[in-house]
Amino acid sequence: MPIVFFYHMYTADVILRYFEAGNYYLVTSSPPSIAMQNNFTMLLVTVPSSVTALIMNIINAFKYNTFKEKKILPVNRIKFYFGFSLIFLVALILVAVHQLIKYYATASGDGNLKGTATVMTHYITALFINITPFFMLFMSKGFRNEFILFYSPLLAKKLKMNSQVIVP
Repeated sequence: MPIVFFYHMYTADVILRYFEAGNYYLVTSSPPSIAMQNNFTMLLVTVPSSVTALIMNIINAFKYNTFKEKKILPVNRIKFYFGFSLIFLVALILVAVHQLIKYYATASGDGNLKGTATVMTHYITALFINITPFFMLFMSKGFRNEFILFYSPLLAKKLKMNSQVIVP
């Protein structure tokens, strides 16, 4: 997907630019039209993703009572999934707002705002990359057990005795 969405970057010139307001250097594309295309492409991804997640969370909220009444899943697990969905939705909305700010900064020529937003991109990316594996471990007991069995032989022996996880 990135190859298709960011095809325009293959011929773009890249420059190192100093931002006085933050006292740092950033790598940026030299024609502003390339930066506008990048920001617009990210908006095309983040805004629909946020809207889709919002719709799905609304559906989940309505189905929550059904699951709770029919006792299909334990209430604690449902609450955890619902909480995770809300956290993910807020994160998607923040990324979409961030992309709107970058788009505005590029369109208006506000270099300092664009520089600050670009630096924030690195923090947001690092946060998502580092938090996602932990969410996966917390979400699924089966996945967590497999993770422990694979990476920790000492814990795996104890886990094998206390669970029904079968290791080939």
